[in-house]
Amino acid sequence: MELLECVKDFYAMKFKATNENCFCIYGNSNENINEYMNLFELEGRKMFVIGSSFDQAINASLERPSSITILDKCPFTDHYRYLKMAAFCEMAREEFVYFVCKRDFKQGDLNKSFIGKESFDKIKHTLRSFNYDSYYIWDEIIKTYSQREVSWLFHNGVSYLTEVIKSNRYLLNDDNYYKARKAIMDIPINVINKDIVDYDFATDYDVIWFSNVFSWLIDVNLEKQIFGLATNSLNEFGKILFSYYWAELLDDEYNAIIDRHGVNLERHKLHGAMVSHWNYFKKRELKEDRKKREIKDYVLIYEKK
Repeated sequence: MELLECVKDFYAMKFKATNENCFCIYGNSNENINEYMNLFELEGRKMFVIGSSFDQAINASLERPSSITILDKCPFTDHYRYLKMAAFCEMAREEFVYFVCKRDFKQGDLNKSFIGKESFDKIKHTLRSFNYDSYYIWDEIIKTYSQREVSWLFHNGVSYLTEVIKSNRYLLNDDNYYKARKAIMDIPINVINKDIVDYDFATDYDVIWFSNVFSWLIDVNLEKQIFGLATNSLNEFGKILFSYYWAELLDDEYNAIIDRHGVNLERHKLHGAMVSHWNYFKKRELKEDRKKREIKDYVLIYEKK
């Protein structure tokens, strides 16, 4: 398989995955989905989401959307979807969280149960029944490489176990977990392996969740083009999560976005904050800038009227 050969080359170079690398899987969402879900009507709606973690889809399934389209340029997105679904179907809630969460509770070290071989052996027959190619790829990877090497395929700026639980509604309690397990099986899901800049939004949607995709686009004209295509595809009274922010969105930034697009975007402060992601960015180039900001996550929402 071509993807597996790419993985072998990846390990041969001893190159750890970064944001710039196409093998950057988000094992879990780093967003507080549990809170921003309340800002959308999802039941019976057609959804479009960006992200390779599959958490947006599982959380949304609790509200019974009519369909979900997932787009991500990471070539593992669909294969990780099947791996996560197999674990979701076969594991109790606590075991599942430990299997899919890269970081531990306290220091952010590698969780020793993350994509563990013993746990994988328990779910691989279910994975094979879902999708043989995904089973073959994960079986080869887990047999060939150490747990730490497997973890290199996953994004480093991810949430700790405690944050993964509190930010995902389906993980808050057993009732939600088993309800979502049943619901997700009844919802048509289409996974598209493509960069957002190459997606034409030819399908109409009621709800679009863009995550923070626009923060990676340097070209503001490209941002305006993509947002324009998305708004044109949006049904009346549909909503778009324009962007997710892991820090206070300051007035000058907010006003610049409004001016750039010429539409009303509602600014919502979430009660919680994904502190691990805040700390991840603090270690990088935004350290000084972050001192000015409240440690609260924000989202911008557009509604078509």
